[in-house]
Amino acid sequence: MWWLVVESLVSVFAPDRYVRFLPFVAGNGMIGIVGEGEAPPFERPVTALIFAGYAAAALLLGMVVVQRTDP
Repeated sequence: MWWLVVESLVSVFAPDRYVRFLPFVAGNGMIGIVGEGEAPPFERPVTALIFAGYAAAALLLGMVVVQRTDP
């Protein structure tokens, strides 16, 4: 859902300098998937760090959400 809805809408309306930090753009750059005649937004290690940051943020958010508050 994220890629089809949110990231598609953001990539249409946001400037390119922000779009290159989106998770699927970083993931595609990390494995070398780019459009015909396009250059990747960053080098592979940088896109791997961006993608790892999204993964860590999702992990932390999941840990916070499922934290039990009952004794």
